[in-house]
Formats: sequence, structure tokens, C-alpha cells
Amino acid sequence: MINMFLPDHSGLSRIASFDGRISLGAWLRVIVNYQAFKERKRKCNNLEPFEVVPEVTDEDAMATVYASLRANRYGPFINDALKEAIERLSGRERAMLLMRYEEELQAAQIARVFGLSASTVTRALQTIQQKIRDEVASILFRKHRLSDDAIKECFTAIIENGGYSILALVK
Repeated sequence: MINMFLPDHSGLSRIASFDGRISLGAWLRVIVNYQAFKERKRKCNNLEPFEVVPEVTDEDAMATVYASLRANRYGPFINDALKEAIERLSGRERAMLLMRYEEELQAAQIARVFGLSASTVTRALQTIQQKIRDEVASILFRKHRLSDDAIKECFTAIIENGGYSILALVK
């Protein structure tokens, strides 16, 4: 009701603009409703439209969703490529992988078994790992006709998903 005594757009107090052409009650009702409408509109103007509000994303949830999509999309191709790549390893290469990762032997222990130096075993394991990566990429490209970007996604899926076990295939 204080607004009734404040100046309007003409500079006079609102109550002074009452000219008596309608009843005072009707005039007050119109003024109060108009003030309520203006106040509601003013408060609504402070709110941002829904389209402007930035979307808050849960990065971990998004990563999980993308990992699941990659696994579903490329899983059969990855399993096939890993299986073929492991089949192309020699018996000695398979034995080295099993000793290192299944039996968790150190390079020096594996070296004693094969009569090699520890550094030779370390280089051999690195070469075997690179051979597997190259074979998998080749199979994905050649047999499954995947693009370079899709092959990169496959390797990301292999890293993200512990379900792709080379050891299970080596045994």
C-alpha cells in the first residue's frame, strides 16, 4: 500500500491521481492488481531462461557412458583381433608373457630360465607388446575395415575395460 503514496510516471503520488470517475474500491483494486502484475514481471525478469542455463555434466558418468558405448560397438572386433594376434606369437613369446604377467616373475628370473640377460628379456617383452599392438591394429584395419580413428577408439576401449585379457588368450 506504500506504493499508493509514491510518485507515478507523471510525478504525482498515485493516490492523488484518483479522479472519482469510478468508485474508490474499484480504482484501488485496479492499482493493486497492476502493482502486483509489475512486481511479478520484475521478479520473473531476474530469472534466466532455461535454454541459457549452462548444463552441468558429470565427467565420470560421461566417461562411463562412452566406455560402455565403445565396448558395445567394438567389443567383438577387439576380441577377434586380440585372439588372432596372440595366435601369431611363438611359443617362446607366449611363455615369456605368462612368466612375467601370470607368474609375476621379474626380468632377471625369466632371464635365468631362458639363459639370457635381464635387459634382453625386458627388450623382448617390450617387442612382444609392440608386436601385439601392431597385429591388433592390422587386423582391425584389414579384416574389420576400421578407420584409424576407430582403431584408436578400440585401443582406448582395451585400456578402459579390464575385460580384455591377453593372458586368458595366451593360456
